[in-house]
Amino acid sequence: MDGLTAWVAHPPTAKGLDHLGTQAPCISLYGRLLPGITNVTNRARYYSLYPWLIWKFDQRFKTASQQEFETFYRRADCLLTLIAERHGRCAGESSGQHAAAAIGIDALRPALDQLEAGKPLRLSTHATMEDESGTRYFKNRLGGLGQYYLSTLADTGMLLGDPRSWIRYTRERGEVIAKNVEATVPADLFLKTIEEDVVSLRRLDNLAPFCFCHLKEGTKEHKFLADLFFGRLVDEGSDGQQRRHSLALVLSLVDAMARSGRGTLDIDWVRGALYGHSLGKGVAWNIPPVLVSTAQAWATYVRNDLLSITAQTVFFSALCILDQCDRRFDTAEDFGRWLSGRPAIKKLEKSVGGKTFGDALRIARLSAPPQADWDSDRHEFQHAFDCMARFREIDDEAGAAAAIGVAVRTLVLLAARIEPAVPEYDASLLADEFLKGYPINLQSFRRHASNGWISLPVPSLIGWLIKDWGIDAHLRIALRKLRNNPQATFRLRPTDQGLAVEDEIPPPVPTNPRLRQAIQILRDLGCIEEMGDPQAPPALTPLGKALLAEAVSG
Repeated sequence: MDGLTAWVAHPPTAKGLDHLGTQAPCISLYGRLLPGITNVTNRARYYSLYPWLIWKFDQRFKTASQQEFETFYRRADCLLTLIAERHGRCAGESSGQHAAAAIGIDALRPALDQLEAGKPLRLSTHATMEDESGTRYFKNRLGGLGQYYLSTLADTGMLLGDPRSWIRYTRERGEVIAKNVEATVPADLFLKTIEEDVVSLRRLDNLAPFCFCHLKEGTKEHKFLADLFFGRLVDEGSDGQQRRHSLALVLSLVDAMARSGRGTLDIDWVRGALYGHSLGKGVAWNIPPVLVSTAQAWATYVRNDLLSITAQTVFFSALCILDQCDRRFDTAEDFGRWLSGRPAIKKLEKSVGGKTFGDALRIARLSAPPQADWDSDRHEFQHAFDCMARFREIDDEAGAAAAIGVAVRTLVLLAARIEPAVPEYDASLLADEFLKGYPINLQSFRRHASNGWISLPVPSLIGWLIKDWGIDAHLRIALRKLRNNPQATFRLRPTDQGLAVEDEIPPPVPTNPRLRQAIQILRDLGCIEEMGDPQAPPALTPLGKALLAEAVSG
């Protein structure tokens, strides 16, 4: 039997995400806690304006082709952003009310500058699919709808279809919200502007009711969106209830901030409050009983994210050392053993808190600040940020070792919070079967921290982390990704010359839990208002208080 032998080239390399699989449980958790809102669905009114655009096109152009729809849609998408940016400039108010997160804003803001300087502006110049002149507002042929909102609008029952086929509105929800929008906007003038292709400042001003800030309480459009986000529509099911509880939890936090006079809606601050169930410094946040289980689930998410940051820090810091080392290591075990014997690693006992993991854990259980004091410098929440900061400063082996030391100290503090009688995950949010594909998780952490790590000297523990939770885990994850993706995400490779680090070592990063988007949507609905003093925390509007009271009473 004849055979053919040939060399196989490496697949092309991509940067990739989640190189250890540590973020997957976090993403699954926040996805279940905030269904119907994603990391890219930033504005509430796109949930109504996009169905209106599709419905209006269907009403106006019964026999149009898909290409004609795409031309119409891309011009409309540009026009919506220009309207919001122009209205914000005229109002002189916070951009968060107007063009924040508007589709294509970075490309269209200079276009509006030119229009205000007296130069002509045609929508087609920016709605084009070609980009030879660098004026294209968005690469995806269906703009923000295709890139960001379509799947979510389909999941919430407003649209049907996908970017590769014709998109339709649903009768039950899409048409209803479209007709509600129709009652509040100058629809004919909007369509006329698209057809004429020419935009003037006066026209943009006359189209101001399309701005995101014009989602006004008392209109049918506003009521529909409030009902949608707070799970009050018929047959909304468990997703609607869970979304309502998470949004109500944010409203409860804002209310507590306003009452205490402390706090900010910076996402890291919100994550800390969710983790400690406090406003920092031990200041109580009295969470309504009906929201306690949701608050506990969010704390679990933050805890898992802290674990993810620490595992990334150990692995990526070790890669920095390997990249600068002139020795050859054939296996992960060889490298882990060598690194655990390095003087800089042996000196970490003091910063970790003990000679062995068990010693450090016993001391941490006695001396760690309460979980509610998440803003303390000695708290694991702050240590995780220190991990990321130290990684950015690495320039030699000592710097990388210092980052690893902070990460291991964070693991010790996380282990000190383990409650034996409390499961790590709510089974209704994260199944054990899912976790089998991602071995670095809170369950496996509990097992190792309670048994296998207890007797390990700190240098030996670091060697274990680099091998088992670092290189071995990364190679498994990268190989699994390669089955479904022609691009490789390896950050290091086993080669004939030993382990070789790829050119770019990524930094440890937290996940983005959709909270920023949820807060913006609550602002768009008119539930949260900023106070005149930039140092003062925000407060709930009467509508925000009413929606919170309704959520906690049911």
